Amino acid sequence: MRVNELYPLLAACLLGSITGVTSSAVPAGRLTPSLLRRQDETTDGEVEPEDTKRLRECRPPKPIYIDQDNVEWNEVNKDKTKLEVTVTTKKGENDIPEPKDKNQGRRFVTDHVLELIVVQAAFDDKNRKYNDDAGKITDGAWKKAQAAVNGDSSENCKKVAEKITVLDNLLGIAERINLAKEVMFRKVVEDKTDTDLDKKWNDYLKAIDGYLDSYKSNIEATADSTGGAFGDFTGEDVVSTYFAQFCKDKYKATQDYVKDQLDKLDDGDEGSSECLPLGTDCGADP
Repeated sequence: MRVNELYPLLAACLLGSITGVTSSAVPAGRLTPSLLRRQDETTDGEVEPEDTKRLRECRPPKPIYIDQDNVEWNEVNKDKTKLEVTVTTKKGENDIPEPKDKNQGRRFVTDHVLELIVVQAAFDDKNRKYNDDAGKITDGAWKKAQAAVNGDSSENCKKVAEKITVLDNLLGIAERINLAKEVMFRKVVEDKTDTDLDKKWNDYLKAIDGYLDSYKSNIEATADSTGGAFGDFTGEDVVSTYFAQFCKDKYKATQDYVKDQLDKLDDGDEGSSECLPLGTDCGADP
């Protein structure tokens, strides 16, 4: 390589280190430890897997979540049984203290309770015949919905994001808890529930189980309202009913998977949340 060919590469590297925006040439759906340090950041500084990045950018969650009088940030408690508020910030405050338990991450993030990966997976081509309703959706309507969740249609992406990214479907939690829950939902949408979670997530299972139980009505309401948006811009009511049912099914399947993993824990073997900083061996299951 000639010297003058190095300048564009050096410039790109320097830009990435300053802005946090790096190459996105990583296979979709692969959240590996190294990707945690390289994946793109959205305009509000939050980080999500590459495959949901564009949907997330259509309505960044953090500005919505911190637009409350008292903003609560949660961690798993010392007994490892539930989430509890450990930090409270004021409306519009961006400078958020770190989690008390550094093993749970170096920062808090704004979590979608009903994960964006579920919204996107609903219109993955592999689910084209998911149930009778899916089979009734025309190809044109399916492609419109698919373009919305992939961010290819910015107008419709915003319509979906306006329903999925609402206070009732958002919670501030330590970043490793967010990552652990995302791993569990991903197991379900990728049909990998026949495989066990890495034991590094065991400390969070009880808390996430209770978290999902307590948010059941919020998740179902969000699924219904977001389904309505799909029905409106595709012009087919069946898209709405299909989407809402898909989300509820995947939510229930994730609950079942978490409970199944809890049942499999050996007595006295609770796992460990102790780990090196994010970006090393605390990433998601490959």
